[in-house]
Amino acid sequence: MTMGQWKIEPKRHELIFFAIRLFVLATGLLTTIAIGHFLGAAASGVLGLVLQTSTLAATVATLGLDLALLRLFAPAVADGRPIATQLIGKLLGFVVAADIAFVGAVLFWLAISPEAVDRATLMALIVALALRPVIRFEVTLLQAHGKLVRSHLMEMPINLAILLALLLPNPTLTRVLAAMVAGTAAAAVPALIGIARRMAHGRGGEGAFYMRARDVARSAMPLAAAALFVAAGDWLGLAYAGLYFGAAGAGTFRMAAQLANGFMILFTSIAFSNLPALARIANGGDRSELGRLLRRMAVTAAALGVPVALGATALAEPLLGAIHPEFAGAGAVLGILLAGQLAAVVMAPFAYALIVLGGERLNMALAGVRFATIAALGAPAAWWGGLWGLAAAISAVLILNNIAVWAMLRRALHSGPVPCASAEITAPKASLF
Repeated sequence: MTMGQWKIEPKRHELIFFAIRLFVLATGLLTTIAIGHFLGAAASGVLGLVLQTSTLAATVATLGLDLALLRLFAPAVADGRPIATQLIGKLLGFVVAADIAFVGAVLFWLAISPEAVDRATLMALIVALALRPVIRFEVTLLQAHGKLVRSHLMEMPINLAILLALLLPNPTLTRVLAAMVAGTAAAAVPALIGIARRMAHGRGGEGAFYMRARDVARSAMPLAAAALFVAAGDWLGLAYAGLYFGAAGAGTFRMAAQLANGFMILFTSIAFSNLPALARIANGGDRSELGRLLRRMAVTAAALGVPVALGATALAEPLLGAIHPEFAGAGAVLGILLAGQLAAVVMAPFAYALIVLGGERLNMALAGVRFATIAALGAPAAWWGGLWGLAAAISAVLILNNIAVWAMLRRALHSGPVPCASAEITAPKASLF
């Protein structure tokens, strides 16, 4: 089967979605840089820990549900079958229960360590933990219904509120934390309205899509666990930096990590505009065509990413110093993290193909090993080598993990038929807005 028959060129709505994702990513990166520029390393660390913790909480709270929504509900919605109100209510109940548990855990922690955090940080953390999982739930419902642009813009008020607070005269950490609370609440309002409308105007009975909530969660558990391991690993790296080097160390590490991740994705994303085509070819069974497309995507990503990594590493010290003098000594940290992110973007198509070809549990196992290795090596690496030692440990784990993904996919492609357990992951019919 030829490339033309598979219509490899991205469709118009895929390109629009791709551009929106880049815009959201660029806005997030700009927010991180602005925080560092106006407030310095320590404030960046506090805000980074709040945002990273709430991201991890949202991942845990929607464990399995967001991915299950996309895998199971999107095909039903595309066929004109609404999601049963009863099912949405049960899944939302899981999210709310997780919300209550997270907020309760924070309050318990403060009860035994009342001086652990100041009041402004406490308020921002509680609001973020309470509302971001609900926002994530609505984001997933929008994606299942094909509203891709709206889903990616749902959390934009958070970054915009922080940027606005930073641009006002004499910005302070307390004011920025208050802006983050306001932005999170602003994002939660349309999310709650959207969920309430679906509950009020949805329907059950014949024709509506329904299955037991526990079966929904079980269906997506391998992918959900992998996402949780990745999010937990990112959080743990930042937590180690804060534990050993204080808020300023956490802020410096987060700045370097965000720049490394942002640069790599921004400048190499065009290499991945054919991911939907990759899924179609993989599900069609033409493995020779799949191999050619994977190699082309990896080579394109490498051709774009290597010059960016080398250039950013060479300019790391003046770049970080221009953001704020407190970051000026972290050039080596940025360079080391760029190496890991380069491996990640070059191997990203292989990881995606492994999942589409039915290697979900294998992907989960590799992600679990990655998290466990970071947990085991992060502390001694930080103690021995400082921030650059922590960065080296994380990048080494990331590189080895991606090599393992490549090896496992190569084995799968040469070992006969592999069940396409993830055929449902392909994008739903989308109206975008």
